[in-house]
Amino acid sequence: MIDDLRGENEIAEAGMMATRAHTEQDVAQGVTRWMIANFRSDLADAVRSTPFTVPLLCAIACREAGMYWLPLTPHRPATEILGLCVYDASGDVAGAPRSAFPTNTAQFRLSYGEAFTDLLIGETNKARMARGLNPASIVYKGYDIFQYDLQYVRTDEGFFRERKWYNFKECVNRAVSELTKKVQITGDIQDAVRAYNGSGPKAQQYARDVMRLLPYCEEAAATAVTPAVAFSGAGAGLSFVAFEESGIAADEDDPGAPGNSDTNETADFETARFLANLGAPGASDDASLDSPTFAAIGAINLDISRA
Repeated sequence: MIDDLRGENEIAEAGMMATRAHTEQDVAQGVTRWMIANFRSDLADAVRSTPFTVPLLCAIACREAGMYWLPLTPHRPATEILGLCVYDASGDVAGAPRSAFPTNTAQFRLSYGEAFTDLLIGETNKARMARGLNPASIVYKGYDIFQYDLQYVRTDEGFFRERKWYNFKECVNRAVSELTKKVQITGDIQDAVRAYNGSGPKAQQYARDVMRLLPYCEEAAATAVTPAVAFSGAGAGLSFVAFEESGIAADEDDPGAPGNSDTNETADFETARFLANLGAPGASDDASLDSPTFAAIGAINLDISRA
């Protein structure tokens, strides 16, 4: 829910980020893989029993602000990325007027006071700093990865006061709730996406953009990676993540990826320990102490004091 008019140097910045990612297909697929890798279950829960899909949500997130936050993902944890999803100056920039509340920072400050205004400005400047912009004294209007608009502060104040955009479930549930309301009115997915953004030519173009990105997101979702195990070394900059990848056949000779037909007698720790200490049942029948193999070895002299 963010309009096309960007404040200050954001248009140029968008162009630079798009260039780094090469194409909008790269951006759409990068956004999709990152979102599914970090929030697969929340995404699946959000669209369950709705006409919407996970790739559609990824396409919306990509269209909203994906080109801004995707370049930040390699070196920052997911929660921090969510926190930095604060974009679009709220009517304080020349040439980018706003009719919805708040029309600018002064109006928000008058309605909600100094402390709340300063909290949002602080979050704005965290996001600006991450993108290499100088601090500003303005409130932004788009919050969370789906760009929940600041106008909703009047009915959902806690979301903004408590900075709930750092929590993906809070974000995705609101996005799907809004889309559900729109599709009940329009009866059409693309029209619902258009209404999600607003009305008029810009909203229509927004919907066309999302639908153009959707096939890229669907393709990426079909082979998206999901974190199976994750560990971060606090303060040490160390991290380890093991991934499962759907849609890719496992190598039958890979001991780290046993197939369904492989034996699983060591699937639990206690069994594995037993087999390591005593061997598999029947193993001693083939390698007894009386066998030629052991007889050929003979006695071994051992100095116990040195041992």
